[in-house]
Order: sequence, then structure tokens, then C-alpha cells
Amino acid sequence: PASLTAAIIKANLPFDMPEFEGTSEEVQLQKWQYTKQHYFDNLDLADPRMLRTPFLYQRVKYYIENLTVQHPDSLSQSLFRVLEAAKPAEETFKFLLIHYLNE
Repeated sequence: PASLTAAIIKANLPFDMPEFEGTSEEVQLQKWQYTKQHYFDNLDLADPRMLRTPFLYQRVKYYIENLTVQHPDSLSQSLFRVLEAAKPAEETFKFLLIHYLNE
């Protein structure tokens, strides 16, 4: 989106969740995997303007703390994914990198 307003509105739109089939446990696992894969579809981490919004840090924190298994390998993989997506926005990349290195 060209305007910040459009980017903020798009970032706050929910992503579409498809219907899954299988046992309730399989459906729950598929929903979790889909959510983890598509959590940032509407939020452009490469947009430097997003750093100044109140929800960027909250979204990343939720992704790391709630959607990622709290195991060092899983955490590093998720952090790598977030940092790679934020790399074009130098300030956002530095902010997230410093925050998670200090944590």
C-alpha cells in the first residue's frame, strides 16, 4: 500500500483460514501450522513505517512467544524468519535484532 493508513488497515485485517479435514487433533495442528506460516501475510515487515506503529512489536512478540515452540532451535528459526523479512527496513531489523539479542 502506498499510504500509511492503507498499510495499517491491511496489517490489521485477519488472514483467511481455509477449512481443514481430519480428526480434531489433526485439524488443530493444521490450523496452527497455517497460522504460523501466514501470520505476517498482511503485515509488511520490510516497510520501515511499521516500526512506528503500536502493533508491530506486539505481533512479533506474539509470533515468537505463542506461535513458536519454546525450544532453542524453533525460536532461532522463527527469529531468523522475522529478521529476514525485516531486513529491507534497516531500523526495524536493528530494533528487533537488538531486542531479541538482549532477551
